[in-house]
Amino acid sequence: MTRPSAQYLRGRRIDPPGITGHESVADLIDNAFFAYNAGRLREGCLLFTQRMLEPEVTVAMSLTGAMTPAGLGMSSLIPLMEFGFVDWIISTGANLYHDAHFALGLAMHQGTPHADDVELRDKGVTIKHLPPELFPGIDYSAFALDPEGHAIQLYYYMEQIGWDGKPRPAASRRKVDNEHWPESLDALSDTYLGPVFQGPLG
Repeated sequence: MTRPSAQYLRGRRIDPPGITGHESVADLIDNAFFAYNAGRLREGCLLFTQRMLEPEVTVAMSLTGAMTPAGLGMSSLIPLMEFGFVDWIISTGANLYHDAHFALGLAMHQGTPHADDVELRDKGVTIKHLPPELFPGIDYSAFALDPEGHAIQLYYYMEQIGWDGKPRPAASRRKVDNEHWPESLDALSDTYLGPVFQGPLG
């Protein structure tokens, strides 16, 4: 007699063949991606191929975060739309703003967080701290400026606008001393004022 719990405790047997390097991507995912992040990737692929690519399915894609500077716009999102895998998109303003750089013929370049401060200063890079009143809702903002006029804004945290369309009142924001950056900051449990209905909390 089969125990009622057997279906939950005796799934697919874990007995994968050795990887030879001759597998297709589909075979590799099907036969070697069983658990942890690989297992979740496999589940996502199955959802995509078995459900989302059915003929009468409408696929909506929601985007948050700056994906264009990561190269995901031209490498992934545009091909997905051109081949008909995505019907419509909801995006935050950051993606639209960054993507406009390409439409205007402007270049984007990779940076690195491992640059040495002393070496940067020797090469003429300066850090400018501007009054926090100029950037309400952004904590600890500074600009790195190079001799050619390029600028990178550095900041710890950017407040999100709430569902009522209003930012946090100034009295409820963190007190910022932009001239003295702390070694660490307490995480904020909420990125905007009001109830949270979906998405990360920041």
